[in-house]
Amino acid sequence: MNPIKNLKFDKRTLINFLVVAIGSQIIYSINAVRSVLYEPFREALGVSNAQLGFLLSLIGIISMIMYVPGGWFQDRFSNRKLLSINLLITGLCGFYLAFAPSYNGLLVVFALFGITQEAFYWASVLKTVRILAKDDRQGTAFGALEFVRGSTEFATNALAMIIFTIVGQSVFGVKVALGIDSALIILMAIITWFVLPEEIYIKADTAKEKNKLALKGLLKVLLMKEVWMVGLAASGVYTVYIGLMYFLPFLQNVYGIPVGMVAIFGLVNTSLTRMISSPLAGVIGDHKFKSSTHFMRLAFALVICFLTAIILLPKNSSFMIPVLGVLMCITILCYMLRGVYYAPIGELKMPKEISGAAMSVAAFIGYSPMFWAYATYGYMMDNYDPVSAYTRIFSIQLTFAVVGFILTFGLGKIIERRKGLTDEAKQAA
Repeated sequence: MNPIKNLKFDKRTLINFLVVAIGSQIIYSINAVRSVLYEPFREALGVSNAQLGFLLSLIGIISMIMYVPGGWFQDRFSNRKLLSINLLITGLCGFYLAFAPSYNGLLVVFALFGITQEAFYWASVLKTVRILAKDDRQGTAFGALEFVRGSTEFATNALAMIIFTIVGQSVFGVKVALGIDSALIILMAIITWFVLPEEIYIKADTAKEKNKLALKGLLKVLLMKEVWMVGLAASGVYTVYIGLMYFLPFLQNVYGIPVGMVAIFGLVNTSLTRMISSPLAGVIGDHKFKSSTHFMRLAFALVICFLTAIILLPKNSSFMIPVLGVLMCITILCYMLRGVYYAPIGELKMPKEISGAAMSVAAFIGYSPMFWAYATYGYMMDNYDPVSAYTRIFSIQLTFAVVGFILTFGLGKIIERRKGLTDEAKQAA
């Protein structure tokens, strides 16, 4: 099942989609260096673990603050401008990181990342995919987006490792990797600028009128219950997703699984799972369930069952195989949900002139667990014995999965009702 072919795009639209999708992962290639080469990356920046932790938290804090006001920019300016300019700024910041800046300089760069990688950029990616795809193929499009991003992530992670190995497995190797990745980001900015069309959906003659209409659209979106429902359902997915990073230490600390086996499980259970699960979810949601919300409801129900199982399963090595299977099922379902969790915005037939604001507000709510989940899970790991800590983490995931199930049930009803009204209008015409 080819996720790209199922989009049914013409050649021009497909090129636009691929440029946006590839760019949406290339912009995080600097993060890939941090992920696969954590210690050398930290040494290259000249910071402690605590300082790097604060810098990474700063990205989340700034992005959450800027997501909602960023909604005004999403509808006021074209995707071409927003995507290419944010890519360019991110690439220049990456070059700056390669020259060991001061800590104050790092604070500025990572604060900028909160805007250029997240608030202004990511919402624009979501808006572009929503507009490119037809209303009945939103799930397929968002699933295909995750497929392309997962494939690109695998390539950038491999590139970082290859460069680091060739140059000599040193701090200098990390700096070279940062420089090459930054050059790729800037190249992607140039490609985006020349490939994407210049389109603004607000209908107004003057800049002043466009400013007013964009603000009016943002205020309208903030009062739409459907957008809040999509965002809260997405936050349920993201809360479960953040907890995935604790699956590996859970296996190690509670079930005593060897480090080598845990590493193999981690490789299979992350990038490879993402590349397969996300596009499959989009196609299934659109073609089998006729709506991503119906599929999400089923996926949330299964996540609830599996999380309940992992809490109840005995914590001894004889249950290692069932535990591995259950954790893998949760991961697969989580990536499937991630592949389509913003598709309902398109299925709700949100007008194009406010779709940017809608995506920004939904993303602000959806990614809000970044504010508290990492800190909460970390606190539990530090202050409880392993079994109690992981039980609490799984219980939080379970609670938010239940919330997601309830919200997607309600969203499905709203989408069905709007589809019925549209069909009636077509018949009347």
